Amino acid sequence: WELSDGTRLTAGTTATNTLSSAGFDPVAFDPITGFSSAPTVLSQSQTSSGPDWITTRIGNVSSSGFELAMQQEEALNGGFHAMETIGWLAIASGAASDGDTLLEARTTDASVDHTADTVPFSQSFSGTPALISKLASYRGPDPANLRVSAVRPGSFEALVHEERSADAEIGHIPEAVGFLALDGRSGTLSGVGID
Repeated sequence: WELSDGTRLTAGTTATNTLSSAGFDPVAFDPITGFSSAPTVLSQSQTSSGPDWITTRIGNVSSSGFELAMQQEEALNGGFHAMETIGWLAIASGAASDGDTLLEARTTDASVDHTADTVPFSQSFSGTPALISKLASYRGPDPANLRVSAVRPGSFEALVHEERSADAEIGHIPEAVGFLALDGRSGTLSGVGID
């Protein structure tokens, strides 16, 4: 899809049972997408086939694709997980608008760890935007998820949250954060399909 200002985005699903302890699966963008640089990528499990807690992790994002894996709680992450469907969205990084909705998609540098950090927006939002965010790197192998709080018109707070199934340690190396912030009245993002 392409927004009225030329910003491109694409979304899809992939089926996987790969845990990060076994490696990552490659996911390729359709060449028609035409990203000129690495986009911001967000992912989420869309099924609940296995009974164990999972989160998704991505790595090695480029203009042509990215790598994807799941993580179970640390005590079980070396084992097996059922096949799950993972949904993903990739959008060109930067500030954008579809004529009604102001948005910003960005991937930070690897600067967010287990202590709360402020992530500033570059876009000037008139109010508190809707925010979708996810860890956007795989620097630390311990199972982790992103926690967000204090979303404001100019920034939000984020930290990397590990769980304690294998040990009590929750310190985590700094990771990159991917986010999409949207501020609009209609609740609809408008674009045209790219052929």
